[in-house]
Amino acid sequence: MKSKISIIIVLFTLLISNSCLKVNPEIGKSLVPKDQKFELHHIDSIYLTNVQNKVPEGLSEFSNTRLAFGSINDKDFGLTEKITAFSIVPFRTNIDFGKNRIFKSFTLKAVFDNASTLKDEDRFILQNINAYSLNTALNTSTSTPDIDYDKDILINSSSDIYNGSDSLVVHFNKEFGERYLQMTNDDYKDIDTYTKKYPGVVLSTNTAKEVGGRINMFKLPIDLVNRNVLGTYAELKFSAEYPNIGRRDTTELFYLGPIKKHNTDGLLTSNFNELVQLAYNYSVPQEIRSREVEESIYFEGENGLKPVIMARDIKNALENIKKKTSSNIIFSKASLIMPYCLEKNKDGYNYFPYILSPTLKEVRKGKNGERDTIRYVSIPDNRISSINKGMLNKSLEEYRADITLLLQDLLQLNNDEDIDNFDLWLLPMIEETLTSRESLTEEEDNRRRELEAAQYYYSMMNGYGGGYGYGYGGYGSYGGYGGAYGYPYNYIGFPSMRQSNNQTKVIQLDQNRFYKLILNGTNFPDKHKRPRIELTFATYSLDNK
Repeated sequence: MKSKISIIIVLFTLLISNSCLKVNPEIGKSLVPKDQKFELHHIDSIYLTNVQNKVPEGLSEFSNTRLAFGSINDKDFGLTEKITAFSIVPFRTNIDFGKNRIFKSFTLKAVFDNASTLKDEDRFILQNINAYSLNTALNTSTSTPDIDYDKDILINSSSDIYNGSDSLVVHFNKEFGERYLQMTNDDYKDIDTYTKKYPGVVLSTNTAKEVGGRINMFKLPIDLVNRNVLGTYAELKFSAEYPNIGRRDTTELFYLGPIKKHNTDGLLTSNFNELVQLAYNYSVPQEIRSREVEESIYFEGENGLKPVIMARDIKNALENIKKKTSSNIIFSKASLIMPYCLEKNKDGYNYFPYILSPTLKEVRKGKNGERDTIRYVSIPDNRISSINKGMLNKSLEEYRADITLLLQDLLQLNNDEDIDNFDLWLLPMIEETLTSRESLTEEEDNRRRELEAAQYYYSMMNGYGGGYGYGYGGYGSYGGYGGAYGYPYNYIGFPSMRQSNNQTKVIQLDQNRFYKLILNGTNFPDKHKRPRIELTFATYSLDNK
């Protein structure tokens, strides 16, 4: 019986293998809608004809993670200079400095975070540290506060020199320290009252005159583990007379840039995650050298020249495609490609940005006489974690970024008055590791993340229709044109995740490091290595016949 079944199977197999394959085009035809016809298209290169070099505005920003200041001078790309400003606030909630106070010392101790240099040998060069007193408090309600200080009056020792190898120590002079010895509890009833009388400090280095230099970065947050101070703080030492004790030496602890008065008893125990500190890292406007963009497009760090892809150029190309194919287009994949030649970048990859991210420039009109706020926000594609945000590809010598959703919005844009709002500014991003606070329990850390996510969500709802992506240089969200663009890349409390139990890697916009890069221009001799868009799309028509 078993052998008969085997023979039958073999014969059936031979019958199939010797049969001719017939194609019936009618099968399944009834399952396709008669009124829809789709065609898939791919264009390797839509060459861009209008890419410009422009100076960005509003790249200085408040940071809740670091202080950044220093100076770098490059013979080709010019001067890059940065200063930082912040308040210095008593850590204790209630002030009791005693009577007949005698000043001894006032020092700032900042924990090293990172450094950016022009060349390796600049890593440990000596830099003079300059400290100045703010004349007015920083306005944390705007992304571009005034920094009002007297550049001719130093408040620190002339011997404060930093070599780049360790944490920073700044010795404030007696006159400055004695100002803080005069404070009372009435002066510190709230943070606004306090900073009106004690606005804070500005730090800088001497401007680099010769080629070279360094931008220094230090951790901003104070950190307490088992009541031991590990983070950045200031220390005021003095002697004073106290009831029933007499004169004794005293040390008062200060921390930098808190946005409100905190209950420090709670901070010393379980509520340390509530603390938010801010420093304003300001990029000093630099002299911009004129650049021709026919064969080369320049990318400079800080407030230097940035490549800008003009939206009208892209829109014209899309309209031409629309005329030649169909009135109905759906983009499935679009990539912005910015090639470079390594041979034109004599320093190699040393100062290339990790990512060149396309962003949109947003200008929000100020109210009640306030200045306009300028921010750079993400294109909608960057909401998707898996897409390419502009990663460097050394093998192909190019930067490539997905801009699919942006093109769909741009194609549907009917109001040409809004076209300039879609110009793409290429800005630098970097992957960084942010370290956690060990003092939080897992439950506390989860709660902190929930609060930050809620804060982030509600900030987005205050925008024009929701918002996603990342923002640069301010707070809040940005509403798109037919969609919602931008989440606040440096929004206070959300992106740093510095209090989690583990080290966290994040990709964030980099406004501190020195960069220089020469990209290929729109008339680069090799046409195939010019700036371009690679596009895959579907066209469809509605046929009711």
